[in-house]
Formats: sequence, C-alpha cells, structure tokens
Amino acid sequence: MKVSSKRWLLWLPLLGIAGWLALHGNTGSNSDGIAEATRNAATAAAPTGTRVAPRRKQADDATLLHIVPRAVLIPTRLHAKAPRDLFASRSWVPPAPPAPPPAAPDVPPPAPFVYVGKKFEDGQWEVYLVRNEQSFIARAGARLEEGYTVDSIEPPTLKLTHLPSGEQQTITIGETN
Repeated sequence: MKVSSKRWLLWLPLLGIAGWLALHGNTGSNSDGIAEATRNAATAAAPTGTRVAPRRKQADDATLLHIVPRAVLIPTRLHAKAPRDLFASRSWVPPAPPAPPPAAPDVPPPAPFVYVGKKFEDGQWEVYLVRNEQSFIARAGARLEEGYTVDSIEPPTLKLTHLPSGEQQTITIGETN
C-alpha cells in the first residue's frame, strides 16, 4: 500500500465525523425549551385577542450586553493619542519639578522723566526734568532717582543709563539756541 492511500484511510473517517456534526451536532441544545417557555409566558400575559409576534431563535440564544467600538479595542494611528513606550522605566519616586524658565533680562522701563528746559552755565549744561510732581536738575555724572545716572548732556540729546539693566537711554532736549 502506498503512503497516499494510508492518508486517505485517516482522513475519510474524520471527514465523515465533521459532516455528521455539521448536520446533527446542534440538536440537543437546551435553548429551544427556554425559548418556548418564554414565548408561552408572553402569550399568556397578553390581553385576549392580541397576537404576540414570535421571537427569533437567534435573539434568545445570544444577548449583546455592550458593544465596544473598534477604535477603543484596536487603536490605530488615527485614533491613538500617542505611542506608548513598552519599555519605559517605572518608579514610585515622583518626577522632579520642571526647571524654571530662564530669567528674562532686565528691560529698562521707558525713561520716566519729561524734559522741561535746559541752561548752559559755567561751561556745563543743566537739564530740568520732571517726573510726576517732582522736578530734577540733571548734570553730567549726576545720579537721579529711579536708578538712573546722567552720562552726558550734548544737545540735542541727554544720555541716561538705567543702573539695574545697564541699558542706555536718550531723551531729546532740543538744539542749542
């Protein structure tokens, strides 16, 4: 006997058993009796003269409790929020707080002084400035309130330095007359 005929001797009974199960395998289920009892109870509870629609066998056999959307079960690139790192380290130690942003350099505020007038006396310029209700006399090298020093007075400009930031500012004082 050849090897191929021995295989048929094995496969033929298995094929026969599979065919028999396909035709007669599901006849002994208990769901028919439960479905019949449910149908009889519904008919008995219905008012006289009304007809109760028969229920399908499929609805009795399986009840869907909850349907979960596919996007939740199998996230795709479109639905996934971010890829998960499968090998990320895990620790009970809380993460370190984020580093504070670098401090912005001190930007000098606009010069708080308003030019009122000027005078040339003893070979040196004097400039009269006002802030709110206070008046100041500015001379070269003088220190004013609000952290300003007078660098130079050369009409048409007065040059000031804001001490906290080191930035230089100018105030227009007009031409010499």
